[in-house]
Amino acid sequence: MIKRILIIGFGMMGKSHLYSFINSKHKYQISIYDKKNYSKIEISNYFNKVNFLKKFPKKKKYDCVIIATSSDMRFLLLKKILKFNKVNKVILEKFIFPKIVQYKKFAKFSENYKDLILKVNTWGDYLYRNLKLPKNIKNNNVKIFVPEGTLLSNTIHYLDFCFRKIQKIEINLNLKRIINSKRNSYHEALGKISINTSQKQISIQTSKNKNDKMVFLKGYKLILRFSQFTVFKKKKIIQRINFPYAFKKTEKDYLSLGKKNGSNYDKISFLSFEFLKKLKEFNKKKELKIT
Repeated sequence: MIKRILIIGFGMMGKSHLYSFINSKHKYQISIYDKKNYSKIEISNYFNKVNFLKKFPKKKKYDCVIIATSSDMRFLLLKKILKFNKVNKVILEKFIFPKIVQYKKFAKFSENYKDLILKVNTWGDYLYRNLKLPKNIKNNNVKIFVPEGTLLSNTIHYLDFCFRKIQKIEINLNLKRIINSKRNSYHEALGKISINTSQKQISIQTSKNKNDKMVFLKGYKLILRFSQFTVFKKKKIIQRINFPYAFKKTEKDYLSLGKKNGSNYDKISFLSFEFLKKLKEFNKKKELKIT
């Protein structure tokens, strides 16, 4: 039976998710919904491959819905697609929701959808599973450096790497200033974020360097550049890991949903909620919008 896929949002991420399915050996019935008008080029590029919807779908059945919009629309779209359609699985972009109250509201709303399986598109867990370092190194203290303009938006990926399960964490913010993100109406920050548990200490801070870097104990480090994670022990390269772009991994994520460890929603929503709470406290109870 051909599985039905719906992608909501047809910007850069929406197209990347689409490529993962249309380049697959499996056959899918794919629909696209975006409130913008599709260009003739977009329609001609994917003619006979996808169905471009002019109206928001209702009374449909989808095996998987991917919501690839900006975060400010995601909460309402997620509720709407579930309310008016039958959906088995949903893949969401991070930051899941931009407002703290939306996590609580969705937790209540989702009680009516016990069989729904949710996945958040983060790459931290992928990196952890593929990184061939001793566990006592991977699970220990780490210092992370990110380029300016990416601290708030990328922190959730690194928290996904650092935490295997939901646990008590202490977040401390030492932010120098809040700045505008490259995306309109969203925020970024310069400075440092510290996350402590009873077992380890993690720091994530901005750097003038253009590449992400993770510094582990005993001379191990990892640098993200040219779409690849390069792993060093002191100065020697010991591993390379390709970056998990959506066009390579979305179908794999979809196929893994429903199997053991397929869903990461509970963990990512918990980490996102705790992070947003701390940001709100720091910003004098005004919420920041993170992409």
